[in-house]
Amino acid sequence: MTVIECAKRQQRTCDRIRTVFESDESLRKHANQIAIEVEHARVVLRGELPSGRLINQLIPAIRRAGVLCQVAVQVKAAA
Repeated sequence: MTVIECAKRQQRTCDRIRTVFESDESLRKHANQIAIEVEHARVVLRGELPSGRLINQLIPAIRRAGVLCQVAVQVKAAA
């Protein structure tokens, strides 16, 4: 797989996750507060959400997007 093909694949993965976040009733209004990146074959989420409950919904949402790779959640709950 070429570098360009890998980059396109990573972008499609991020787009699928973003689509699920935006379609989820709880996450929708906070979706723009979460950065989604693929680093070294794992999905990395960064940002801040209002509650730990929302943070706990991120992994199930990613699985609904069909993404089965490792996920690093570096999202903090707002103080």
